[in-house]
This record gives sequence, structure tokens and C-alpha cells, in this order.
Amino acid sequence: MFGIITVFLWQRIDKLRFGDKKKGEHANPNKTLFKSATAKFLLLLFLFGLLHVLPFRGLTPFLTTYATEKYGLRLESAAQLLSWLQIMGIFGSPIFGKLSDIVGRKRMLAILILCQSLVMYLITYTSFEILAVLLGAMGLLAYGCLAVTDTWVTEMSVASIIGTAVGVAVTASFFIGAIITPMVGFLADQISFDFAFRILSVATLLGLPILRFVKCEKKEAIATMT
Repeated sequence: MFGIITVFLWQRIDKLRFGDKKKGEHANPNKTLFKSATAKFLLLLFLFGLLHVLPFRGLTPFLTTYATEKYGLRLESAAQLLSWLQIMGIFGSPIFGKLSDIVGRKRMLAILILCQSLVMYLITYTSFEILAVLLGAMGLLAYGCLAVTDTWVTEMSVASIIGTAVGVAVTASFFIGAIITPMVGFLADQISFDFAFRILSVATLLGLPILRFVKCEKKEAIATMT
């Protein structure tokens, strides 16, 4: 019964959300998906998804090890730092989501990327007393970035490819974790965790030029559909 009600409500919401849109937005999704403008949009979106929360994906698997090795913490204390980072993320989504309503999605994403890069860099030089503050900031920024990105992608995409676009962005943000974890571990063994984290800090900034070139797919697709 619950499943039937859920499907019914979803269908009603979908009609209310998209029923008054231009006819072009209800075109065949495959026809939209294989346009060159759409392919370029999805590719840039995937690249942006790889980078926009790179510090967060690279830091969390190693945070407890990093804290125990660098600061001599006991394992339970280091685990509390990881928990603190995640808890602060609860507040990041609504805070930065609201701010993005005011300043705009792209501008907010650029600010979040810059701040994540800076916080990641500072973590490698900070004292233990400041570490908890920076980790809390990282939680706010990373989860805020994920929330703003989802909203931004939804607003840009035509109705027929919204699911695809959101799926591409989300997949990329998790996929980078699988790639970057062994790389960070290798650099940590060969040089140090601090060096690996600084590399992540700099690499995150590559998301800024990609962000600039992601175009509004909604306008392009409507204009070119037949």
C-alpha cells in the first residue's frame, strides 16, 4: 500500500513540476541525450563531479590514521574527529543551500571549491588545537558543495535528462574516492600524508575552470530540439 501511494504521489509531483514546461522539454530523452551539446555537458559535469569534493573523498579514509600518526592520538579520539567532520556535514547542506539561493549556484560552488582547497592545505600545517575547527569546516563545505551541486544540475537540465545528469554528477563524486584512495595511500607511504593532502588541495582547484565552461543545458537543448 505504501508503495502504491508513493508511486501515485511521485506521478502527481512530476506532473506539477514539469506539466507547464515548454513542449521541447518532453521530447524523446534519447534524442536529447545523444546531442553533441548534451554529451559535452555530461562530460564536463562528470569532470566537475570528480573534483568538487576531492579533499573530502581523499581525507576521510585516512583521517584516523593521520591523526594517530601525526598527533599521537588514541584510536578512539581519532575516530571522534572523523565523527565530528560528518556531524558538521549535517548543517552544511541547508546553510550553503540557502546561501546559494542568494548569491547563485555557480558562484557558491566556486567559493566552496576555493574554501575546501584552502582548508585542506591548512590541515597539513595546523596544530592539534586548530585541527578540530578545520575538520568541522571541511564537513560543512563538502556536504554543502554536494547539496548545491545537485540543485545546480537539476536546474540546468531539461526534464528528459535530469536523472541522467544527476546520476553522472553523483557517480563521479563517489568514483573519485575509489581512484584517489590508493593514490593517497601510496604517496603517504612514499613521502607523507601531508604531501598527499597538499596535492589534493591543489588538484581541487582544477574544478574552477571546468565549472566556468559548464553551460546551461536547459537553454541549449530547448533551442536545438526539433
